[in-house]
Amino acid sequence: MTKFVRLYSGRSTSQLGEWDDDCSLTDGVVCPLVADHCGTQDKLIPPLGVIFRKKVDTDFRWTWNSDCILTAKAIEVLRDEHVTGFEARPIRAASPRQALPPLWEMVVTGWGGMASEASGIQLTYRCPGCGHLKYSGALQADALVDESRWDGSDVFMVWPMPRFFLAAPRVTTIIRKHKLTGVRAVPLHKLNLRDGFTPGRLSQWMPEERARELGEPLDIE
Repeated sequence: MTKFVRLYSGRSTSQLGEWDDDCSLTDGVVCPLVADHCGTQDKLIPPLGVIFRKKVDTDFRWTWNSDCILTAKAIEVLRDEHVTGFEARPIRAASPRQALPPLWEMVVTGWGGMASEASGIQLTYRCPGCGHLKYSGALQADALVDESRWDGSDVFMVWPMPRFFLAAPRVTTIIRKHKLTGVRAVPLHKLNLRDGFTPGRLSQWMPEERARELGEPLDIE
């Protein structure tokens, strides 16, 4: 079985960025049945805007919203190594502590399909009014990826965890080889995924055309 990993912040939470006041969201679906569901499908209108309150000098950077931010060096390494499964989208970034270089958001396009049945993750609720989704947590995190559903991308997501940046083993090797900073490759068996998930819809996390291609057959677009 392939030993997939989760790419995760390698620094303290004090260095996480936060969205700036100019970040805008689309108007989400208005649920006709449950008021609490209104706004749960809002989507960020690019570009992402981030403020780093503390000084950060790593190749990978992260936000409280679990966005993965890349420097030019990180993108160069990933592209030179032909890492697949993501797009780099320019962001707006600022810091009161330092002058920031150009930065990009990692937008995942790689696909690992639905979480495997062996993981224990199950759909527990689908709102008939707006399609709001709830899933149970994983009982066996190391069984998260069903390789028959994985498209082979080096970086990918598994549903219903759109903010989990999953990666093939060779990405770990690349990170170590080039000594990329600000990122850890955590084996899946070390993840605690028991709390359950409310992921929104796939179109909130992937480019629209890709989300439609993958999500329509599964009714998660």
